[in-house]
Amino acid sequence: MNRRTALLTAAMLISVLTIPFSAAANSPYPNKPIVIVVPYPAGGGVDNLARMLQEPLAKRLGQPIVIENKGGAAGTIGTAQLARATPDGYTLGLVFDNHATAPAIYKSLPYSVADDFASIIHLVRLPMVLAVPADSPYNNIEDFVAAAKASPGKLTYASPGTGSSNHLAAKLLEETADISLTHVPYRGGAPAMTDLAGGHVDAMFQNLLTTMPFVNSGRLKMIAMATASGSPSAPGIPPISDAFPGFDVFSWMAVVAPQGTPPAILEKLNMEFNQILSDPDVKARLHAAGLEPVGGRAKDLDMLIEESMKKWGDIIKRANITN
Repeated sequence: MNRRTALLTAAMLISVLTIPFSAAANSPYPNKPIVIVVPYPAGGGVDNLARMLQEPLAKRLGQPIVIENKGGAAGTIGTAQLARATPDGYTLGLVFDNHATAPAIYKSLPYSVADDFASIIHLVRLPMVLAVPADSPYNNIEDFVAAAKASPGKLTYASPGTGSSNHLAAKLLEETADISLTHVPYRGGAPAMTDLAGGHVDAMFQNLLTTMPFVNSGRLKMIAMATASGSPSAPGIPPISDAFPGFDVFSWMAVVAPQGTPPAILEKLNMEFNQILSDPDVKARLHAAGLEPVGGRAKDLDMLIEESMKKWGDIIKRANITN
């Protein structure tokens, strides 16, 4: 009896000790802080968006949201960290459009865009424009293309770096309009825009948010929208697609998680982000920052990434762009 009593007592003790752990494991998601990995330095566009959504998401989920900046190698270092994270819904990532182009540009990546991530939501998109110095003789896309045809390779365009969406937009224009331009890559968007405003290069594809201050100060002018749908923030600026049907370029940001994250958690996060994007105050803040809220299903983001990988991958291959 003593042995049986001792065994029963031990079993009861083990049961009591494991109850808190079991309860914590089975409590509704989330039950602890959530980390959002931003694979870029603090202060950039992706980081600003993360911090814009930080408080609304924390309120909806009832847990602190921690922003972790992990910049370097055009976002691939932080993205690799995200791919290795535990797929439990407590580590998410905010990615930029080059998430879809990196596999074609880099000879080797420490992760697979197609296999190592689960889509949550397409958050926002940023309309892009073709801008030139304020005193440029080109006032529309027709003027610009005609000049490029007359003197192949003479016109120059800036970009914040090889393989950036700005660079790829220009390569798409070269293919679409059958022209030849000369690429002048910079180490970042700020020096590229400064040289463009100073007339040291002829043109640049850039997002509307970054371009507008230069336009408002009289240093640049926009001659065409790269985004086919145009933008209410730039009324009267015709899209390139009016002259060259099918031309459509925009930047985008999205939320992804490590592959293997439970579907129920992915669905909950998608729902919560959609609710945040539909909030009037959040929408007003996004629009003021030059961002167009998108939202939708995880499947919509899957399609955007797949289409972007195909569209830009082909252009990158034909142009032999590597990094």
